[in-house]
Amino acid sequence: MNNRRLTIFLLALAVLIVAAMYLLYVQGNRHSWVENYKEKNKGPYGTQVLYALLKDYFPGESLIKIQKPLSEALPAKPAKPSSYLFVGPMPFYDSASQAALLKFVAKGNHAFIASEEIPESLIAALDPEWCVPKDEDDPLLDFTKDTQALVNLLHPDLKLPAPVRLRYLKPYGRNSPPPVYYWTFFRPDYFCDREGGFVELGKLNRRHVNFVRISYKKGWIYLHTNPIFFSNLALLEKDRVAYVERALSHLPPGPIYWDQFSKVPGRNPRSDDAMGNRQFADRSPLDYILRQPALAAAWYLLVAVALLFLLFRTKRRQKPIPVIPSNRNTSLEFIQAIGRLNFLQQDHKKTALQKMKLFLQFARERFMLPTRELDEEFVSLLSAKAQIDPQAVRHLILMYQNIQRGSIVTENTLIEFSQRLDHLTQHCKQTHSR
Repeated sequence: MNNRRLTIFLLALAVLIVAAMYLLYVQGNRHSWVENYKEKNKGPYGTQVLYALLKDYFPGESLIKIQKPLSEALPAKPAKPSSYLFVGPMPFYDSASQAALLKFVAKGNHAFIASEEIPESLIAALDPEWCVPKDEDDPLLDFTKDTQALVNLLHPDLKLPAPVRLRYLKPYGRNSPPPVYYWTFFRPDYFCDREGGFVELGKLNRRHVNFVRISYKKGWIYLHTNPIFFSNLALLEKDRVAYVERALSHLPPGPIYWDQFSKVPGRNPRSDDAMGNRQFADRSPLDYILRQPALAAAWYLLVAVALLFLLFRTKRRQKPIPVIPSNRNTSLEFIQAIGRLNFLQQDHKKTALQKMKLFLQFARERFMLPTRELDEEFVSLLSAKAQIDPQAVRHLILMYQNIQRGSIVTENTLIEFSQRLDHLTQHCKQTHSR
């Protein structure tokens, strides 16, 4: 390696190291405004405060964190009445986890789900008597776009003296408008006086329902469409803490199962604003990669390979090896050409004999059958191995022998013979593949 190449290599390496340090340390230290609702996250939209409050919410009762599928972690019938709690943009339940959750509620327990979206499969499984037709395509949830929102509860014993206000906060430029938020609520079409449906528990902006409950066998499922009110930022004010405490007061005393596993990573369906996608706007590009052991190992391996590539130069030391095209099987093209030639010459007999010749070759290769004599032994062996009616084989051989002896073969005879032969060939291929 000459001096010039060595200089280029050292400069490229220095630029790579400086860029990595900037991405990891300069950008990585910025405060994250991502709505991840993780119990260990201290950011504005984490749930560390809520998780700490829940530890002492029911004195003497445990707070159990679920870190694997509900089908494995959620007991079907706990020793005492228990509650399931999910706070996040949207829960993801596979069929087994959803069945486990419904079985948990059916035994007299409670489930509290605060999410911006509710799985359609869960709503379908509850199967209430909707106030709208079953074939209605409109979604269950709707949203309003604003920078802030008011919430309150409806029960006289739980209703706060004044609605609780929460402003959506996020860094934005001096000349740009404040960021807005998509506040989700239930469509009014899904509420009526019919039993078994949604029961209104709270409202958003005094007119939209954002907190409901629905019975499922012996238990209750509570649905709240604004998980942001349960975040660290929301719990900085006493009135918002009181709102969350009163919302959770619907849960009976007992163990609480905190579902961290079912959160869809990085999903934030209704919170894109003028600042761009919040999933990546406030984090280092390498932040997620370096937090995952497998991706981090792949990243470091990629960097090492790039350095080795630069170290050992990029010049080829061997001439390219020419690509030799593989041999083509032109048997089918040959058969088609012969068939067209015979057809143009109106030599139907020759075409039929050629097709029978190919079939006999196929029988020898596929079933290892002797085809010199097309006698009763050949019929019995072929029908047994191909699992076909012996009479069909006999009829085909009889037609073949008649064609051999005849001097003229009509077009209709050729068509009938070809159809029977093709049917038998296809049946033999299917039988052999099984």
